[in-house]
Amino acid sequence: MILTFVLIIALFNIIGSLTMLVIDKRKDIAILTSLGANKRLIQGIFFFEGMMISIIGCITGIALGLIFCILQQRYGLVKMGTRMSLIDAYPVSLRLSDFGLVFLTVSAIAVVASGISARLSIKGLIDIKQDL
Repeated sequence: MILTFVLIIALFNIIGSLTMLVIDKRKDIAILTSLGANKRLIQGIFFFEGMMISIIGCITGIALGLIFCILQQRYGLVKMGTRMSLIDAYPVSLRLSDFGLVFLTVSAIAVVASGISARLSIKGLIDIKQDL
């Protein structure tokens, strides 16, 4: 349940940053439209950009998590607080399936967030035409 809330917060964060990107690129959308780009092309550009940002962030996060887990296994950076127990640091187990599940979950969230961002880019295109 806690992980679900974290994922919902992450989804809103991704949607918010991609929406800000669309708002920031309104003039660029107008230029692309004047050069002959249709709605589908503009939507595809913003979808691809959102996916690219999300996947790069996912890979970076997985790499940092892997490094931290290896350091925790070797050096026990995060202690449990008890010195009398058999294990004084939190145990860590690395499983390839966990990394795959995280990647698939983030990819699914990225598709949803990028799709919403791409739809907002088309709405921004309609707003630009009305301003002209």
